Amino acid sequence: KAFESADFAKKIIRKIGYTDAFVVAFFDGKRIPLDNGLSTIKEGDGDFRSIYQSSLDKELSALNASAADIATIAKSTKVVDATSTNIASLKGLFYTIQIGVFSKPIIKGPLLQLQPLFRNVTSSGLMKYSSGMYSDLGVATTKRDDIRNTLVKDAYIVAYNNGGKVSIQEATNVASNGGSSAFAKMPVGATKSVVKTPEKKEIADHEVDANEVRFKVQIGSYKVNLTEEVASLFFKLAGNHGLDHYNKPNGVKVYTIGAFKKYSEASEEKVHINENGIADAFIVAFHGKKRISVTEAMKIIRGR
Repeated sequence: KAFESADFAKKIIRKIGYTDAFVVAFFDGKRIPLDNGLSTIKEGDGDFRSIYQSSLDKELSALNASAADIATIAKSTKVVDATSTNIASLKGLFYTIQIGVFSKPIIKGPLLQLQPLFRNVTSSGLMKYSSGMYSDLGVATTKRDDIRNTLVKDAYIVAYNNGGKVSIQEATNVASNGGSSAFAKMPVGATKSVVKTPEKKEIADHEVDANEVRFKVQIGSYKVNLTEEVASLFFKLAGNHGLDHYNKPNGVKVYTIGAFKKYSEASEEKVHINENGIADAFIVAFHGKKRISVTEAMKIIRGR
């Protein structure tokens, strides 16, 4: 009933491993902002304060009586993560596939199949786990798709440089400037992945014959680097269709998804993208690597 006892309980809970625990407030069964709850306590009259203090004394007494036992249990059951590498200890750049955020170390279960595992411990104590270390974004994309098809449907690519998280665009810039020497080396003793790679995938867009017409879904154009959130959304929406981009003469990067032979296939993908975060996505057409109008593309296809 008292904030002080709830806050004390929070500290006990954090000590046993749930580092993201926090206090919330409810009034008449409805959750309210914590500040509102504290204001109600502060503005209470004499009778209210008397009842509040009585509740606080009883709750703190009960918590203090059990705190020692909880601490003993926590100490005897402390979990040590020996299955992953702490990213903060790594030098250099690499791409990896984030598979989840946890309050406790992964020590058992199917995710251990995704070795080598890496962990990034946040300021709040949460552990962001990722799988694999890649110097090629294309290879990382393939591995991400493998993981989505086997264990983690919402896995996505992230990048780290010298122990810190960077955007995909920043990573691309570091790789372009530093070459192969910019990339991190696999830690000694890291376990190899046991995730099976699916059989042959469709031909990537850059392998398409120069005379072929392809339809793509344009999802955005930017003069500045993509933020981590936008890049993650783009990769998530692209899925197995692949994310691509091309540069305009004015330096703007245009991002597209897929490379469809049929306009109807591109149209279906556009609807999916519209419904999942990018309402203004639209279809564009290419003849080889040259951008052409959709009307011109349809004429070329009909004329064959």
